Amino acid sequence: MKKFFLSIIFSALLCFLPTVSLSARATTEANIPPTFLPYFEGMNEVYYSLSVNVDKAIPLLKTQISACVAEEKTIRMTLPIYGKLIEIGTDSATLLLNNKKITPSLSYSKALFGFPSSFSHEDVLAMKITAPPLDLSIPCYYYSFTTDNEGTIILSVPENAVSFINFNSFSYNTATRQYNIKLRSSTEQSIIVLKDDLSIIATDNAVIEKTALTYENILDYAISFVSETGETDIDDTLKNIIYTRFADCAASEKREFNFYTDIIEAPFEYGFVYLDYTIELPQGESIIQIIQPLQFSIDRSYTPEVQTFQITAPKNNHVTLALSTARKILSNKTSFANQNDIYTFEGTIDKHLIIDVCSSDSPLLPHKNNLPIWLIILLSACGFTILTIILFFTVFNCRKSK
Repeated sequence: MKKFFLSIIFSALLCFLPTVSLSARATTEANIPPTFLPYFEGMNEVYYSLSVNVDKAIPLLKTQISACVAEEKTIRMTLPIYGKLIEIGTDSATLLLNNKKITPSLSYSKALFGFPSSFSHEDVLAMKITAPPLDLSIPCYYYSFTTDNEGTIILSVPENAVSFINFNSFSYNTATRQYNIKLRSSTEQSIIVLKDDLSIIATDNAVIEKTALTYENILDYAISFVSETGETDIDDTLKNIIYTRFADCAASEKREFNFYTDIIEAPFEYGFVYLDYTIELPQGESIIQIIQPLQFSIDRSYTPEVQTFQITAPKNNHVTLALSTARKILSNKTSFANQNDIYTFEGTIDKHLIIDVCSSDSPLLPHKNNLPIWLIILLSACGFTILTIILFFTVFNCRKSK
């Protein structure tokens, strides 16, 4: 029996080792915070001249664009910046037109999860919220349902209405848009209905509290709630994020939302803030300069660690990059020329320009693979189970033969 248990332990170690070696892998495209170059509306061919010193604690990407027009022209430029929405403002990047600073307006993306590094420039621009301005006087209704023991509410939501539901126990009929809500004591359930009022079809041992509100009341509540619970200073940026997200929900083809996750948490989510510039180009040649943080991730599974950057540009535009570093660039998909610690690249960026920087030409480990961690663990568990069964029957048959 001791040999049997020793065999199981040995098998477990054999299964665990591949998991360790496979999970210690290089940073993938999916978890690199992206840095996007600006998109120009009204300029067909844009030549981006980039420079950056990646050995700085906070590397700054400097972009220069030359524009030449025969007569005065107004162009619009959009610069997507990724991060926690509330932390990105008009000072997150600097734009100079002929050495004169221009201040942008801000707009926001829809909710995102994780680092959207694999998205193209077109994908990111399509995430921009384009909901129309709100009429803050539009009516809406708040319903609260409680019971002293157990109860039931059956209600119907109008087809064109948008609702924020907070139901814990319910069933829903898609065809009739009816909710059958099971109530329990000490648990409040609620719904906010925008525009059209709902219909209460049946009640059983339920207390209903109805409050008529307006969009303005809802937004005021959301802003004050964030201020009180998050102990966050209320500024125009936070107000605009909540306003924009609420407007997007109100205009959405989707009909059901969660007020807390879709509105209250919106400022603290990760996504894109769009810095929107209106640029008045004078006749002749102009120089546009942009300075923004070059975001990166650090892969500590390497020895020494590897720092990874990603730059994404609009499709089919010409890019030249001068990258300064005393470290080494690990060439994989992108070829750099190197002279006196200045790495250069020239061409068009196909999807993304990935830059891996390390203080060694060949960092030790890890074993690279493209399998997700959950699949590696699942395969290892299956392997352990199969080996255990084989060992069990082997030992059982050996004992039986004796």
